[in-house]
Amino acid sequence: KYEQARKEKESKKKQKVAEIKGMQLSLNIQDNDMAFKAKNVRKFLMAGDKVKVSLRMFGRQLANPQNGMPIMEKFYELLKDVCVISSKPELNGRQIIMVLSPINSKNKEYFELEQELLFIFNTINKKQNKGDRNVKN
Repeated sequence: KYEQARKEKESKKKQKVAEIKGMQLSLNIQDNDMAFKAKNVRKFLMAGDKVKVSLRMFGRQLANPQNGMPIMEKFYELLKDVCVISSKPELNGRQIIMVLSPINSKNKEYFELEQELLFIFNTINKKQNKGDRNVKN
């Protein structure tokens, strides 16, 4: 019994509980704002987290909630290379909600490698820029 309990405890340590992050959109969001939010959601997905995307509607926007569906589809199109739709966009009171899940676990390894490479690249650039300042014409 002791060894079995120890094995179960050991296996629980290795499991990663996927967090559900959130991102809120609005009905009149501009393309550059959507791209910025998509970039942040991409980071969450690459780290292995699920993302709950909600589109809030206010006042007269509630008269035509179907206007929000194309925005949600467009948002998914920006991210479809790294995610799948867990729950399709559906109207829930004042908001349209969809849940995105990462495609596979390799994304996490790729994301960590990409972050490490970016860090190395930035440090090299800083060193080169410092060297440029010291040189006098």
